Amino acid sequence: MVSQDGGVPLVSQSWDGNASDTKIFQDRAEAILATLTRSPTPQYLVADSKLYSKDTAATLKQLGFITRIPNTLKLVSQVIRQALRWAFWHRIDDTRRSQRIELCHYGMAQRWLVVYAEAAFARATATVNKARQRESEAIDKQLFHLQAKRFETPQAAQAALGALATSWPSHRVASSRPD
Repeated sequence: MVSQDGGVPLVSQSWDGNASDTKIFQDRAEAILATLTRSPTPQYLVADSKLYSKDTAATLKQLGFITRIPNTLKLVSQVIRQALRWAFWHRIDDTRRSQRIELCHYGMAQRWLVVYAEAAFARATATVNKARQRESEAIDKQLFHLQAKRFETPQAAQAALGALATSWPSHRVASSRPD
């Protein structure tokens, strides 16, 4: 953990590689909270997304904090979808904009900042397109092998295609016909 005024290390310790990050952060946050409560000026805890969990909420309520919210929470994707529907965004610069959302989560009033960056969107688009292309190539191979098989009835062929299609996350069968 580092200070807010230049990243001066306050606490540093190495743990076993199998140690739980969430538990470590909770213990460290409680230790630093005890120290900071004796400090005369307002303090904020800044940490990565491991800080933010239901287990650490009671500790976080006692101290201001800034952290990323883990994408593993369903609420994160809901908040992002909601923000993307809004027409007005605060412009940060030519390629980034933000949307401030006030909500209550884990019993704490919070301000979340959703940031849209064109560079991040381009990277995400490229990743999705690449994954879709790889899936398409894998499907072509699967269909090549499927068409070489002999089926007793057209219904059996359709059933085999249907079973195969359930494993395709990004593609759907639009139509099929027996030859």
